[in-house]
Amino acid sequence: FPIGRIRGCSRKCEFCSVKGIPRWASGQFLFDQVQWLVETRYAREFFIVDDRLEEDREGALFFFDKIAQTYGKSLSFTVQARLETAEDRELLTAMSKAGVSVTCIGYESPIDEELEAMRKGYSSKDMLKWTKMYHHLGFFIHAMFIWGYPSKKISELRLDAQERTKRFKKFIRQAQLDTVQILRAIPIIGTELRNRLAKENRLWPLEVVPWEKYDGSYACFQPDDMNLRELQEMPTELMKKFYDPMSFLRIVLRTVAFPMDYLFRGWDTW
Repeated sequence: FPIGRIRGCSRKCEFCSVKGIPRWASGQFLFDQVQWLVETRYAREFFIVDDRLEEDREGALFFFDKIAQTYGKSLSFTVQARLETAEDRELLTAMSKAGVSVTCIGYESPIDEELEAMRKGYSSKDMLKWTKMYHHLGFFIHAMFIWGYPSKKISELRLDAQERTKRFKKFIRQAQLDTVQILRAIPIIGTELRNRLAKENRLWPLEVVPWEKYDGSYACFQPDDMNLRELQEMPTELMKKFYDPMSFLRIVLRTVAFPMDYLFRGWDTW
């Protein structure tokens, strides 16, 4: 069941259209939604759709503490949060006690020059550190990436699609992400990214790429540091590699290693 209480975002990422002063309902409001759905729809699994769970930290703490007191871990929550929320041990502990199992996080890119162009405010090194902190507390991570982000610095560095692919693969392997989603950069209406690409005359006409194609599955602009085929096809190739059927061998290996692994890491859950 999708539930939520927060609108707006205080960050200024170039590609994002979620603007405006953040505003929110109370943590009690969200708890009442959950309670009503549990009592009338026998709900057990929820997705908190707020773009940034931690935007109202006090409200989030109130909500998760009340969920834990009322339901323990009998409910399951999927949430969206910024990666650096890993530094907030109190909030993550409250989330864990309330039954949050999956965190959806906008990693965007493992390439520092692209992160700077996006104005994310952190580096790939920080991303690896925070990912380990999430995993240490037992959260599964669904990582969302943007492929082919247009950046003048990338063009100046001559960072081609093959080198980008290597960096994506290396980062995903190092971070040990649970699931990934890699989409093409989307010049959404109301974003600085779209305004920049429009000034550079790089947007495809709507007759060629209509609005229904603006879902991350299609190239919507002319790239300047790779060819159009690479912009369109490489995200799919990266995800095919990640979800390769041979990857299921990891399940066998983890099953064999599970008893020893759990002996060291499973005390809190036990």
